[in-house]
Amino acid sequence: MLKTKIKNFRDSSINKTASVSKIWKGILKGLADIEMIQYCNISSQFAARRNYTLYSLTFDKKLAHLLQERTSISFSIQISREDSPEKFEEKKTNFTENCNKMELIEQNRKKIFGKLSCFYEDLTPFFS
Repeated sequence: MLKTKIKNFRDSSINKTASVSKIWKGILKGLADIEMIQYCNISSQFAARRNYTLYSLTFDKKLAHLLQERTSISFSIQISREDSPEKFEEKKTNFTENCNKMELIEQNRKKIFGKLSCFYEDLTPFFS
């Protein structure tokens, strides 16, 4: 009863993340899923300022849904009247660079998902 109450108290995203890993006969299962979530997190990749983007590929519907939830990004700019002209220009430049990176990410996403749909089509006969 207490375990259920504690479980319901947690944020749903924590529950979903925890659901991809299980302990079975004393062995932690789902570690690869957790690594995939970590490596394919768009927000952390964006913050790391990498020149590449890692996308995930899975047939596990629960994991795919979780990855879709976790792989989003947003950014904003905060301008204050106390900002010096130099600070304002720095913030504006960073925002413009982030917008350009997002455009590049979107272009890469379109290329990858075009190829990914062909990949899934090629695999369809094996699962029919």
